[in-house]
Amino acid sequence: MTQLHEKSVAELETELRRLTSTSRMPPSAREQIFASYAVCAQIADATQRVTTQRTFLVTSIGAYQRPEMQLTPEERMPESELMRTALALAQRREDVENLLGEYDQATYAPEDRDFYRRLALAYFIKENAAAARTPEPGPPGRTIEVLNADELRCPRCGGEDVDNSQRLTPQSGNSGDYVTFACRACGYREEALDGDTPVSRCDWVKS
Repeated sequence: MTQLHEKSVAELETELRRLTSTSRMPPSAREQIFASYAVCAQIADATQRVTTQRTFLVTSIGAYQRPEMQLTPEERMPESELMRTALALAQRREDVENLLGEYDQATYAPEDRDFYRRLALAYFIKENAAAARTPEPGPPGRTIEVLNADELRCPRCGGEDVDNSQRLTPQSGNSGDYVTFACRACGYREEALDGDTPVSRCDWVKS
């Protein structure tokens, strides 16, 4: 955050545009951010305008640079490429067409439809690829609770410095503990995953 305060307003504007272009928000929401920014600059007292602009920009950048606010590499792929992968995994072409047809309704702004279609395809691929994944070698019934750190990689950035030491023992129900996976490289984490989940269905396991 200190480095942001050393940048000019123009540099901060460029950084915010870069971050929002790959953020987990549709185009219409990005437009609203910059519309609000313009209003703040217009109504600010002339002597405080630069300070107002910098405060808005630094705060917004801090919010949107968090890993959970950014699209995954798969979600940034072109829709045509995602479509090919989804059709290869689908049992019926109609399943994919029905999924995408949802976003042609009037409830979605025209400028946002491609964004939502791309995310829907990425999620469809993730879910169907997990179901079709070949089980990892090892004893039958192996679960994520027994994974070693050297068997893991971050599904978001691909980094292999993953911490799975944090456990939560349930009061009742599950036979295994809940496991948290956290990437030390990019900060992405998934908390309290069911420890009884088979290894073959875990996105954090190296393929």
